Amino acid sequence: MVQGAGKIWVTRTEPGATRLQDRLQAQGREVWSAAVLDIEWVRPAQCLQVDAQGTHALDQAAAAQLAPPDIVFLLSVHAAQAYLSGELVERVSHPCYVAVGEQTAAILRAQDLDVMVPDLATSEGILQLPVVQALEPTSRAWIMAGAQGRTTLAEGLLKVGVTDLHKFVLYRRYRATVPPIPVRDISLIVVGSIDGLLSAAEQWLAAGGSLDVELLVPSARVAKKAEELGFTRVYNSHGAAAETTAQAVWEQATKGRLGEDE
Repeated sequence: MVQGAGKIWVTRTEPGATRLQDRLQAQGREVWSAAVLDIEWVRPAQCLQVDAQGTHALDQAAAAQLAPPDIVFLLSVHAAQAYLSGELVERVSHPCYVAVGEQTAAILRAQDLDVMVPDLATSEGILQLPVVQALEPTSRAWIMAGAQGRTTLAEGLLKVGVTDLHKFVLYRRYRATVPPIPVRDISLIVVGSIDGLLSAAEQWLAAGGSLDVELLVPSARVAKKAEELGFTRVYNSHGAAAETTAQAVWEQATKGRLGEDE
C-alpha cells in the first residue's frame, strides 16, 4: 500500500477492469473494482450505411449482400470480441485491420490476424494513419463499434473521400447499479468514457460522495464533461489502456497530486 493513499475505484467493465486492477495492485495500491456499465451484445449486428446525409439502417438481407471490405476498423475491445465471435469475420478475406489501441489489437493478433494501431489511441489517431489517408472513393470500409458513441472516425473517412462506408453496431452499454460505495475510503475514481463518467457520477453523488474527489479520465473530452458536472480535481491520463492509466496514477502520485490524502 502506498503511504497515505486511499482506495482507487475502478469503474470500468471487463476485461479492462481486471488488467487495470492488477497493475494498480502491483504498485501497492488498494483497489475497489465495481463496473458502472454493463454490456449487451447485439446479435445479429445492426448495419448502418454512412454517408454525408447521416446513417441509414439496412435490413439483414441488404446487409448480407454487402461486398467484403477492404479495411476494417475496430474501435474497442468489446467490438473486437464480438466481431471475432460472429459471422462478420467469415465474410471478409484479407482486409486491412485497424484497431484503436493495443488491447483491441491483441484480441485480433491472438487469432493470427495482422493489425495496424495508431500512435494516438483515438479516432483522430486512426485518421492520421497513411493507410487511411490513402483510401479512395472506391474503398470499402467497415467500422465495428458499439451503439451511439463518437462519430469522429466516420466523419473523417467521409472527408477523406470514402463513399462505401458501413458501421456495424455490435453491442450496447447500459448503466449498472454498483454495490454500496465505500465513500470514505475512496480517494480516486477511474472512469473510461463519458457514459461511464455519467453513471459513476450519479451513483457517487447519490452515495454522499464529494465533487472534490480526484478523478482520472482517458481524454480531454471526458475531462471537459467531468468539469461541466462540477468535479474540481480532474486528471487526464491521455489514454484508456490499463498500462497508460496505471502509469498516470504512478506519475501523479509521485508528484503528490493524485490518489493521496491531503
